[in-house]
Amino acid sequence: MLQEAYIQVDAMLPSSIDPDGYMPFDEAALSCPYTGGLQRRLSACIFEVASLYPDYLRTPHGMEDRMDTPRVIDALNKVVALENAAMLQYKQHALLVRSLWRRVFAEFFSSESHSALDHARKFGQKIVALGGVPTVEVGGTVRQSLKVEEMLRQDLDLERQAMQAYVAAHTLAQDDVALRNMLEDQIEQEQRDIEELELYLDMVRTGAVAPEVNLRVV
Repeated sequence: MLQEAYIQVDAMLPSSIDPDGYMPFDEAALSCPYTGGLQRRLSACIFEVASLYPDYLRTPHGMEDRMDTPRVIDALNKVVALENAAMLQYKQHALLVRSLWRRVFAEFFSSESHSALDHARKFGQKIVALGGVPTVEVGGTVRQSLKVEEMLRQDLDLERQAMQAYVAAHTLAQDDVALRNMLEDQIEQEQRDIEELELYLDMVRTGAVAPEVNLRVV
């Protein structure tokens, strides 16, 4: 974690160092000479020193490699496989939805298909950055139906699986702050998708909006 990171002590910084010649950032930041006129707070010192002296960055007590990268890659590939499945399933639902529900849901399903493709691409790029190979598999059976209620159930189930996969990957990310933030943003989006599908499913199931409108002349 950044708050736990240590910086090698420069002659310009105060003492209060550990035996290895490092001191906590929260102590160094109090009189950090590298803030470049920024407010002297922890984050300013961290990033200013990181940009000027990247070799000084350390994690405490030899904990640099706590993250199990192969396990993280496997977890991210599960995410990518589920997004591959979602991309195909949403696309098929956009093609198959019928009656006046088509006006309501065809564009929604199509948009979700494109979003799933973007998510698969984004986390595939992260897998490559970590030294892995993104999967081309789909994370399960791509399901289809001619009934909009069943389509929404199928999509909701797939989104819940994706949520679980993102949470599992987040648990493994540990000290990779950028990856954790990336996953947290995605988890928030997955939750919004789940809530939206739940609302649509309830709307269709309870008949809050009729699939057909009968008009008569008065």
